[in-house]
Amino acid sequence: MAVPTPPDQVPSSPPKPYRTPLIARGFGAFLCLAGGLKLYQIYDTSPEGIEGTFALVGASVELIVGVALVLGLRPGVSERAAGLLFVLLAAISMIGTTRGYSECGCLGDVPSPSWLLLVVDLAGAVTLLWRPLIADRPHGKTFGLLDGALLGAFFVGMVIGSIMFPRFLAVTSNLDEAQIAAAKAFTIEKHRFLGRRFVLIPSIRIDADLATGRWKIVLTRPGCRRCDRQLRSSLCRTEGDERLAIVLARENPAWKPPKGCQAIVGSLAPNKDWSFEAPMTFRLDNGRVLHDD
Repeated sequence: MAVPTPPDQVPSSPPKPYRTPLIARGFGAFLCLAGGLKLYQIYDTSPEGIEGTFALVGASVELIVGVALVLGLRPGVSERAAGLLFVLLAAISMIGTTRGYSECGCLGDVPSPSWLLLVVDLAGAVTLLWRPLIADRPHGKTFGLLDGALLGAFFVGMVIGSIMFPRFLAVTSNLDEAQIAAAKAFTIEKHRFLGRRFVLIPSIRIDADLATGRWKIVLTRPGCRRCDRQLRSSLCRTEGDERLAIVLARENPAWKPPKGCQAIVGSLAPNKDWSFEAPMTFRLDNGRVLHDD
């Protein structure tokens, strides 16, 4: 009995390689921009201690993941990594928004409202995590369980760290001398001091009475390039009968003010980490912070 000849089979087309879509590359470019701006800010202000470490690691991760996304490197992995990173950034933006911070510093020195960055971060997280789920699998090596576990553990750890870390800092809304003295770290936010007594005076080591008379106080850091530029240009200028005090974040006997800058130099107490956006200027009238700077 003759066996019928099977019909000609239409050859199946090879699976299309998984490529990073344009919208994902756009979010990658945003990460590159954010990471690059923060790295320049770190270079310009030289933050110290755990604050500087967190900033450097975070900016580097943003830049690396963003470059991988823009170039389409391992798209199955880089999109998920970027999506998880946007989850982390959204958590940070949400913390800043709920705590009333007007800006989050997510773009370095570029003004960036926390609520607006929260919207962008949520959009990036949804887009980058949803896209790989509905797209065809890439031909060849796929995104494995181990890859997912490592990425998940890494970014979940970063999320937990970003949430827990601020809890160990002194809350700047409670400007109480006893709490400041007991804290291991303190974040100085200028707007919380305006119109109030300058409660940092007991924590400043300086050969002067800052609670009496009119003072212009400049908080700075040794090695801060931006601070040195501004001290040479305008920060050393005073108005009327006010005196100038330059307060370093840490004691550095080798540091000197610019030539012609008539200032008394002091430093913050060395028993804690001081976090602030350098340089920061306060004007005092008998120990009370004036609203105009």
